[in-house]
Amino acid sequence: MAMSLDVRSLTVELPTRAGWVRPVNEVSFALGAGETLGIVGESGSGKTMLALALMGLEPPGARLYGEAWLSARAANGNGSSAPARNNLLTASRSTMWALRGGGADTMQLRWILRMRRRGADRDRLSIRAGLRLGPGMRRRKM
Repeated sequence: MAMSLDVRSLTVELPTRAGWVRPVNEVSFALGAGETLGIVGESGSGKTMLALALMGLEPPGARLYGEAWLSARAANGNGSSAPARNNLLTASRSTMWALRGGGADTMQLRWILRMRRRGADRDRLSIRAGLRLGPGMRRRKM
């Protein structure tokens, strides 16, 4: 399946006590199938918020503007390809769940987070669940 991402004028606004802030302001880019994009910037420049917005995981109260089109071409039964296109900023929760791979891996991660909140040891949990965490993830509090 060939996929592409086309982001146009993406803006994310977050509420604060002092008013609205824009960690992401008018960001546009396009990625074709197999391409990679590296996002570089200073701490607090909006890199994480950009990624969270594209995955539908922005914080409560956030306002999103612009477009983020995920297009996929998959071969159907008769050999031709049928295009599928989703605007990530307006997609339903179930669509985002499916696009993020809402399967067994996601369920494992949720189980680990739930058990961690109950005080279980994070390294033993990751081994039991069959997940391999990198050094950066092991240092973070779950």
